[in-house]
Amino acid sequence: MGDFKDAIIKRQMFFSEWDFLPSYLAIYVLSIFELFYNLINNIFGLSKKDKVENLIQEIKNDISDEKQNRKTVVITGGTSGIGKETVISLAKANYIIYIGDKIEEEKINEIQFNLRKESRNEDIYLEYIDLSRIDSINSFVEKVKKNNEKIDILICNAGIMNIPYQIDEKGFEMQTSVNYFGHYKLIHLFIENLKTSKGKIIIVSSVVHYQVKEIDVEAFKSREKYRKLGNYALSKICLMMLMKDLDEKYSSSGVQVYSVHPGVVCTSLYQYDFLSNFFVTNFPIALKTPKDGSLTSIYLALEKSENLKSGKYYFECDAIPYNPLIDNKDVRNKLMEYTKSLNL
Repeated sequence: MGDFKDAIIKRQMFFSEWDFLPSYLAIYVLSIFELFYNLINNIFGLSKKDKVENLIQEIKNDISDEKQNRKTVVITGGTSGIGKETVISLAKANYIIYIGDKIEEEKINEIQFNLRKESRNEDIYLEYIDLSRIDSINSFVEKVKKNNEKIDILICNAGIMNIPYQIDEKGFEMQTSVNYFGHYKLIHLFIENLKTSKGKIIIVSSVVHYQVKEIDVEAFKSREKYRKLGNYALSKICLMMLMKDLDEKYSSSGVQVYSVHPGVVCTSLYQYDFLSNFFVTNFPIALKTPKDGSLTSIYLALEKSENLKSGKYYFECDAIPYNPLIDNKDVRNKLMEYTKSLNL
């Protein structure tokens, strides 16, 4: 099956280089290849699930119940979809979990209770976060650090996709604000904790990053340049450039950084796109379940660091090629300098 997966990836990269295709069509082409891959996987029952489940059990057996000996995970967007499945699995491995999600206050206790019940782990803590607001990010980080200075793993999972044009309090379009700027701020607020623990940063990206040919920072704000799928893809390649930058800066301190493509998963992420929502509703056999979509994030969290490659892009628990633009230092450095200049 590895050869088949490699062939799909190569064709995705090939078609992403077709400059004459509008961004939204290029993204649909990328997705069609992956839907075909999912269909074959689902028909023949091929999955990394057993591998990850065995790893969960192995970790659980090795970890004592003493709180100081258990690993602590911070995850964004952990109450639904692949985020929820990631939380449940890591909690079953006896990890301590802090979730940041944009949840109505009156629902927090109920959701937290249900997550604890399902995972049989009382150390799941849910806090409100709005990744488009710096004050909300600061408040979340303060609450986590107040209860636990030891952070072993940060999973940047939350994201929004293909939404109608909206802006945050600084005038940036919302996909850029939530997906990229919010996680940029969050990571840098936790980086000293992660350096102390020689921890991991896991960034959920997407196959659509292959489609991006340039980083146009004007598209972060401009309504005229706003393209729903195009800006989503832009936010995801920015995250991957952030991954590469963090790897170069902090790998010598023992921090490992990975990017993940979860696959085309049956979640609410596609609710604003008619064609994607049509496939989710009518052809679920061609999509991954949230459980399957979470497997690579779980694998990267649980696997020993020496068996992984920092600064790499993972799909189906394997490192695969990413968009060559990410290795362009001039482009990457300009993006990082621009982001830093915003004083988020």
